[in-house]
Amino acid sequence: MSNPDLSLIRQRSLDKRSQLRQSERFLIDPIFPCGALHIITGPGSVGKTTWLWQMLYEWEHGRPVFGYKSNPCPWVYIGMDRSQMDADRTLRRLGHHDWDAPVYPIEDVIPRSTAGFIELEPTIQHVVDKFPDIGLYVIEGLQGFISNTSRGQSQNKAEQLWAMRLRDQVLNKGKTIIATTHSPKATELKSNREAMLGSQALIGASGTIIQFSLPDGEKGVVQTDDRIVSVMGKDFPNIYCHYTLGDHGQFVLKEQKTGNDRGTGATPVAEPDNPEKSKLMDEWLAVYPVGTEVTFKQLEKMAESIEMPRSSLYNWINKQMAIGKLLKEGRGIYRRSATN
Repeated sequence: MSNPDLSLIRQRSLDKRSQLRQSERFLIDPIFPCGALHIITGPGSVGKTTWLWQMLYEWEHGRPVFGYKSNPCPWVYIGMDRSQMDADRTLRRLGHHDWDAPVYPIEDVIPRSTAGFIELEPTIQHVVDKFPDIGLYVIEGLQGFISNTSRGQSQNKAEQLWAMRLRDQVLNKGKTIIATTHSPKATELKSNREAMLGSQALIGASGTIIQFSLPDGEKGVVQTDDRIVSVMGKDFPNIYCHYTLGDHGQFVLKEQKTGNDRGTGATPVAEPDNPEKSKLMDEWLAVYPVGTEVTFKQLEKMAESIEMPRSSLYNWINKQMAIGKLLKEGRGIYRRSATN
């Protein structure tokens, strides 16, 4: 067998680099660079799909996401583990029932036998072949495309091979993938790239990883409406968004923080404190006798009445606990106490 022509291989590499530089674009600048795999991960039922649809709606309509510029392009949503009806129900719940979103279940995408039966294992290439002119593929349930060897080292090698083929067949051609997948429940309180997917191959292959977790000290997604969404890329500081769930299960942004330190998750960097508003809160709290239970809802209502920002309210609560005027007795429950 003849030796490969190294000069030709080198020239192809240089041509590919030049092509990539010329076509360097972002779906959301700088959150989602084009030509990359971006993964949304977190435990089941944490709200990944709801958040994804909210983000896609804002992005497709050219609105800022996380405060950054959106650049819409032709896209398609492929449901690996959700049906067309599931997607329609979510959109209706979010008030987007009139949105003509390009939704396709995987059974409408992969080839069938002459008898009309599904016989082939689905692959990303089937999706690309079905929609060759699409710039963004949104995959709900990425794990459905990756073979499971049920063995640790073999699984990692299988995922490395899958990632290599993905780059060669899809990403290097300028296509972008945003995909959801489940992370182990043991990682639900962690927010760093190395604890995301239980797979070093997928971690290395991913561009931006968006991790869903709970505020520090909270346990169980059914016990709290709060979520911490950590946006972790390779070329920009981490973004931490503190959300709560609205009446229809939609995500409502409470706070957003940028930096490499996620802090407590529940108290991101706040606006400068307003001494006058803090004094009004002090006076309001002083009316309560020592030992009286005070809920966060009561504190929140008072803060809203004086137009105190939520971030400043968190700072005020932390200060009251630090000086001994409030004791935390449970989630959203405090007790008025005397200072030493």
